Amino acid sequence: MDRAFEVAVVPSFSRLGPVVRSRLEHWGTPPRLDGALALVTGATSGIGLACATELARLGARVHLVGRDERRGAAARRSVLEAGASEAVLHLADLSEPTEVADLAAALAGQGSWTAVVHAAGALLARYGCNSAGRELTVATGVLAPHVLMCTLAPKLARGANVVLVSSGGMYTQPFDLAALELPRPAYRGAVAYARAKRAQVLLARAWAPRLAPLGAAAWSAHPGWAATPGLRSGMPVFYRLLQPVLRSSEQGAGTVVWLAAGGAAGAPAGAFYHDRRPRGEARWPVSHPYRSGPSGVAEAEELFRWCVGATATPWPLPADGGEVEPARREP
Repeated sequence: MDRAFEVAVVPSFSRLGPVVRSRLEHWGTPPRLDGALALVTGATSGIGLACATELARLGARVHLVGRDERRGAAARRSVLEAGASEAVLHLADLSEPTEVADLAAALAGQGSWTAVVHAAGALLARYGCNSAGRELTVATGVLAPHVLMCTLAPKLARGANVVLVSSGGMYTQPFDLAALELPRPAYRGAVAYARAKRAQVLLARAWAPRLAPLGAAAWSAHPGWAATPGLRSGMPVFYRLLQPVLRSSEQGAGTVVWLAAGGAAGAPAGAFYHDRRPRGEARWPVSHPYRSGPSGVAEAEELFRWCVGATATPWPLPADGGEVEPARREP
C-alpha cells in the first residue's frame, strides 16, 4: 500500500497519506521530551507553528523564531496553551546575515538543545536579495540553517535530533550549485523554492557525519501537501485546485516532530523522510538529481563547502577526525 501511494503521488502527498499509513503501520506517539530544549524556526505559522505546538505537548521547553512580533506573540500563547513549561520567542529575519548571527549567539547561551527544527522558508512571487546580495530563498532556507548549526552544534545534547523541513516540490529540480541562486531576470518563485528545498536535503546529509561524533543526528523530511499560509500566498492556483485534499499543518508536521523527538533513533542519519519512512530522492521528471550517484554525497559536500564560503562560517568541530574547515568568502 505504501509503495502504491508513493508511485501515485496524490494519495501519498495528500491528507490520505497519514490517515491510511498511521492506521496500517500503527503509528505510536513520538517519544516524550519532558524538560528538553527544542528550537523551531519559522514557528509563527503553518508547519513551524504546528511543530512547536506538538513539541510542547511532548513536554519540551520550546524556543520559537519568527519575524513578526504580533504573530510571534500569538504563536507563543498557542505553545503555552499546548502545555509548554517554557515558550520563548526570538524575533529575527533569517534572510539577513547580521540578524542570523545575533540569533545564533543568543541561542548558544540557552543550554543544551535536544530538538532543532529548521522550518523557516521563503516562497516568493518576485526576486529579492538581502544586504549581502544573496537571493532571499537561499539565504533563508540554506544559508541561515548553516550558520545556526555551525553555532549550535557544540551545544547539542547527546541524542539530539536536527530536522530540515524540505518539500515534495524538491522532486521537480535536480541539484546544480551554479544554478542554486536564480538571478533576477530568470527568477521564478516556485523554481527557486524547489531548488532551495533540494539543497536542504543535501545539507542534512552533510551535517549527519559531522554530528555523529557528538551523538546527534540530522534528518530532512517533506510534509506532503499541507494547507499552510505560505502555500496559499506563494502558489495560489495550486492551493485552490488541491484544497480539498490538502493536509492540515498538524498532519504535515507529524513526521518532522517524530524525527525531532527521536522516533528514528538507530536508523542511518541524513536520510530524507516522509510519513515516517525514508524516501528516495529521485522522481519523475527529475530521474537523476545528482551527478555523483543516488546518494548525492559529493553534492552534499560541495554545498556544505559553498555555505562555509558564502557565510564565512566554518564548522566548529573537526569532521571525521580532520581539521576544522577554514572560512572562505565566496563571491
